[in-house]
Amino acid sequence: MTKASGELKVQAQAALSKSVAVTNASDPLQSVIDLFAKEPVWLFIDDFHYASEFVQAELAEQIKHAAEESVQILIALIPGRSQDILLANADLQGRILDIEFAYWSPEELAEIARLGFPALNIRLEPGAAARLAREAAGTPQLMQAICLSLARDMGARDAPLDPPRQIDIDEEVISRICRSVAQRHSDLSETLTQMRLGPTQRGTTRKIYKDAAGSDCDVYQLIIRAFGMDPPAMRLTSAELQARVDSLVGERVANLWPSVGHIAELANLAGAERKIDFGGDLRWVAILDPYLWFATRWLSL
Repeated sequence: MTKASGELKVQAQAALSKSVAVTNASDPLQSVIDLFAKEPVWLFIDDFHYASEFVQAELAEQIKHAAEESVQILIALIPGRSQDILLANADLQGRILDIEFAYWSPEELAEIARLGFPALNIRLEPGAAARLAREAAGTPQLMQAICLSLARDMGARDAPLDPPRQIDIDEEVISRICRSVAQRHSDLSETLTQMRLGPTQRGTTRKIYKDAAGSDCDVYQLIIRAFGMDPPAMRLTSAELQARVDSLVGERVANLWPSVGHIAELANLAGAERKIDFGGDLRWVAILDPYLWFATRWLSL
């Protein structure tokens, strides 16, 4: 009972020393119950939001059954999706305690750079760590990738610099290292291309807008650019996204929200996991894959 594959892979630590791993169990659910029902440990289920609605419903039923047998369970969901488990199985109402976590703050992200670079004999100028953290958009995964790219750029990938050096983080450095991070995940370039093209045309032509530089853009191209605009954010309300898109062309762009839904469908068809969470009637959209968001910011210009 983990993901759609049905393979069970559980790791738990009991009494601070005992580690247990169970894989490919013939009856995953009963194995979990037998193993953890009376133990002072928790079963952690990650990426619930990536599963299809059918798989979510199956998992929710199994979670309910396991919980009734005294298995203690933690379920990780992205912001805005805490109700998914209840939508999958209403019988879990009142049995779930919702603990909300936000994206990392800029200060928390900057601490990664402040602690890491001195170990490489690299001194950052004042404010440099915060400038790097801004590009991470609340995601430690991206912050670590950005710092690694900078370390490579400085020649400190494998060993500390000798002698120590100070680095100034200007816009040219930011552009170089961030593009390097985006390009290292080139497998997303085709996904980005399909998102930018939008769905296949059927008998109608899209309205073309002119941006401030005089370039022709349709709504799908504008949405991709808007995702990567300042301030960096991987989750936007419909109003926020509309304002960003409108600012690119200086006028109201029509039919924006349905087009966002089409982009989410195209992105999610491109791989085994959902990359964009489209809030639909909830009027928000979130890019789940931080590297896909990074590509909209640094590869879609």
